[in-house]
Amino acid sequence: MPKKKYPKNIERFINHVKHQCNLLDVELKLTKGYSVYTGEGNSCFGFFSPPNQLHKGILKVATGDKSREEWILTLAHEYAHMLQWFNRDKVYEDFNKNDNVYFDLEIQTEKEALKILSSFDIKITTSLKNKANNYINQIRELLLETKKKQ
Repeated sequence: MPKKKYPKNIERFINHVKHQCNLLDVELKLTKGYSVYTGEGNSCFGFFSPPNQLHKGILKVATGDKSREEWILTLAHEYAHMLQWFNRDKVYEDFNKNDNVYFDLEIQTEKEALKILSSFDIKITTSLKNKANNYINQIRELLLETKKKQ
């Protein structure tokens, strides 16, 4: 089956992510499905799991039934998580400690994803900004709901 052709800036971004993943012992998987499974019984559009002594890391993104813009944003988001892990970002290292930190991490990561895409000359369209803002708003709503339950 022939390899999909993408615009040069997208191809450069994907190749960069592949290269970084190889350097960090992380397997990159772009799947054709609508969602990916985390191995913990959850499904989502993408995830990053760092390597450990037993397993390679994984950065996995679903590309099926989505616009390229949508899955590229997810790839940038998960790539940002990989960079946070590698750089030992305090918010990334603390995200399991409480919900507030998790929500802060996701909001920070979505903003970083847009910056990453911009750095590869991937146009941040109004639609892409709206997708990122919708995700951030969903995270904020979840945080508010969590606080109400406490």
